[in-house]
Amino acid sequence: MKNLRQLRQIRYNVETNTDEQAVLRHNWTFFILNEPREIKRLEQRILKTLAPVDEFQELAREQIPNSNGLNYQAFQIKSNKGWLTFDEKRQIYKVDKTQFKHDRQLDSIGQQPDIWFENIYVPGVLRE
Repeated sequence: MKNLRQLRQIRYNVETNTDEQAVLRHNWTFFILNEPREIKRLEQRILKTLAPVDEFQELAREQIPNSNGLNYQAFQIKSNKGWLTFDEKRQIYKVDKTQFKHDRQLDSIGQQPDIWFENIYVPGVLRE
């Protein structure tokens, strides 16, 4: 089992809206696990990289009990950009590829990010 302190990372998913009237076609969901100050920096780098963005919606921001100050934040945005290159990922978060990863399970984050975190994310990541 991993120590939660070693689990600082970003997970994301992107879905494309095929509606012809959609101005910003790509719906991004991000999940960041880190210290609060670093979460804010990472959020700003993500927004800059995917600019222009719209409809920022914070889904959750919680402190993780017994983690010595780690928090998680989940948010969604819309952008015209539908992918992140390896170099862009490295500019946002200079870690190995396992800590900045596409995660299709974020589809199920929905309206209950705390349940997603406790029941899907933590058990899955701790097994990795």
